[in-house]
Amino acid sequence: MEIRILAVAVLAIPAFFLIMRYHMHMFQLNGYKNGEHLHWLKKNIGQQWLLPFGMLLGAAGMILPCMAVDAAVIVTLVLMILVYRARKRMHTKKKLVYTARVKRMLATILIATALILALGGVLLGIRCMAGLFLFLVSIQFLMNLAANIINRPIESSVSRFYINDAKKKLAGVPGLQIIGVTGSYGKTSVKFYLQTLLQEKYNVLVTPESYNTPMGVVKTIRESLRPMHEVFVCEMGARHVGDIREICDIVHPRHGVITSIGPQHLETFFNMENIKIFTCSKSAENFTKEICDCLDLPMGQINSIKFKNDNNFVQVLETVREQDVYLIQTTEPPVNERVMELLITIDTMKRAAAGKINVVLPYYIYSRSDKKDQPRVPVTAKLMAQLIEAAGADRVITCDLHNPAIQAYFNINCDRLSAQNLLQAY
Repeated sequence: MEIRILAVAVLAIPAFFLIMRYHMHMFQLNGYKNGEHLHWLKKNIGQQWLLPFGMLLGAAGMILPCMAVDAAVIVTLVLMILVYRARKRMHTKKKLVYTARVKRMLATILIATALILALGGVLLGIRCMAGLFLFLVSIQFLMNLAANIINRPIESSVSRFYINDAKKKLAGVPGLQIIGVTGSYGKTSVKFYLQTLLQEKYNVLVTPESYNTPMGVVKTIRESLRPMHEVFVCEMGARHVGDIREICDIVHPRHGVITSIGPQHLETFFNMENIKIFTCSKSAENFTKEICDCLDLPMGQINSIKFKNDNNFVQVLETVREQDVYLIQTTEPPVNERVMELLITIDTMKRAAAGKINVVLPYYIYSRSDKKDQPRVPVTAKLMAQLIEAAGADRVITCDLHNPAIQAYFNINCDRLSAQNLLQAY
């Protein structure tokens, strides 16, 4: 019996480290996010079948220890070593980087595994150790999730410290022009193209390789940013809704480059069916169709009619429940008619349980009435903001506001796009 347990222990050590390393690598590629890693595990469970099987066999070895079970444990450990050694040699776009966070997680996993092993040895006795060894090896595909939860308070404190330090370094370089580069693919290539072009005239810093996560950007700023830098080209990766905003809150880019919008990351941004684009009026139909054609999306089906008493009626002809809805409206006369069409359509989407309502106004209606420049006059630009917000919109996208201060009239997000970069060439 002692020889069998010794053989299991000798095999368990390399199997343990190979499996722990592989799943830590995958966890790092999944952005240290438990939810995304669980989704990856579910998707790839067929390739990881040895581990659930090993957990069951290990549990059986702890409950009913015998020679046959110990032999099966030895064979399973040999298979695990062969499989995960092969996976270690497989080519991946990004290698495992032993960052400080990874080292802290590995330390937590080792300590937790050692405690479970010691406790199990005391409670179960030496006869059950073969099953316990296999169980602890097999459970490593879940241990990084547990370690991430245990280390969360520490990681949050460390991240806040690094982010605040990076913001101070950015503030210490006045006049620094920051360019954000993002998209579904091609970010790294475009980043280096920009570096090659700009460094002919400016002192340029770029995020190295594929450093496109918030902490990768922070590391670049803290370690590489110098007072002589004039331009910082920042690659911004996006795997989840809000990832780009998180990086923007750190670096506040002045210029932005979108390399592409494609289906590469729809696994984490859900899918294209989650986005619906609707026109609010007949006048905006052609413009909406051009947008949909550009994005390769069908235009949302909506019925908008006017009764004989001049009242408008709007009905959505497809489900928008929990979906990201974009409403396109132009300002073709009569303008007040366009306003009511927009407000009624927003209310329709809200009552149809749309997840997020985005209003797209290429020209912001009443934008020139943005202040009281005479006695007893309205500020209609603010009234428009209040009406759109009260109707149920979550976000407004517009272009070249008459006064950028109009954005402050909203209590919801208002994004102001500019055509200046397109027009200045002419």
